[in-house]
Amino acid sequence: MTNGWFGFFVALAAGGRPLQVPTEVTWPSDADDASAQVQAMPLPGQAPADAPGLGALGDLAGPPLPGPPPDANPAKIRSGPWFGRGWLGFAVGGTISPIDRRAGRALAAGAFVEGGLRLHRYLGLATRLGTYVGSVARADGYDANGERVAVTAAGRVSTWDPIRVRVLVPVRRRLEPWLEVAGGLAVERPPFARERRTWGAFAAALGLGIWVAPRLSLQLALEHRLLARPGARRQSLAAWLALHVHF
Repeated sequence: MTNGWFGFFVALAAGGRPLQVPTEVTWPSDADDASAQVQAMPLPGQAPADAPGLGALGDLAGPPLPGPPPDANPAKIRSGPWFGRGWLGFAVGGTISPIDRRAGRALAAGAFVEGGLRLHRYLGLATRLGTYVGSVARADGYDANGERVAVTAAGRVSTWDPIRVRVLVPVRRRLEPWLEVAGGLAVERPPFARERRTWGAFAAALGLGIWVAPRLSLQLALEHRLLARPGARRQSLAAWLALHVHF
């Protein structure tokens, strides 16, 4: 009934000529439109379904990955640095001086302080101030009561190495061997003497660094030192343990 009246008014609007209006009109639903659009849209990286040489689903692999994955072998991964650009150190140890003659030979302790700069992973420069017992002498003396007694005195040597060149062998673990050569001056105050002697000083050391923290290390070393002046020379051997703070 409703469709009949609708046709009558449409005919009047068209100038009195009757129009053939379908009795039922089917409108596509929103779900059908969405389904049609999804079927028409290709997937990312997919060729059209009617492209030659491809199946109905096209290429579903997508774009290729950007190159091969990185090497995951832990042995080939470079670890972070366990050293700073500079260090400050303090050491104590034992010395045998002089080692080239028995008379006056002293077995005693020594100490030094040093500061260094690591120019490269394999090269460092340092400067050092140190002191150790250089010789021992015995003589006859008199005590407060005027009695004759034997007196022993030690001669002390103070060294300054303005340049020490250290060649390091860094490894992946916390051990770091190194070799060091140095040149400088030494001032000796002999036993029972007030005057001081000045020597040229040369040293060579072989050591091992043990990292206990990223900015802290222990250094074990064996060092040979040569003191020389016109007409005389003296050698000493020292073993020492140092604590280095790196920054």
